[in-house]
Amino acid sequence: MKMIKFSDGTELCSLGQGTWNMGRNPLKRKQETEALLTTKRIPLAGW
Repeated sequence: MKMIKFSDGTELCSLGQGTWNMGRNPLKRKQETEALLTTKRIPLAGW
């Protein structure tokens, strides 16, 4: 798993939301926005 090390020495695993293709289709804006908001509401299991 890829890790990120901050200047204070803290290390965290790198988690991405796969947003690189989001925002390209205006018709999907509502669906994509809701998907991102949903990920904020659901805690990561086991983390």
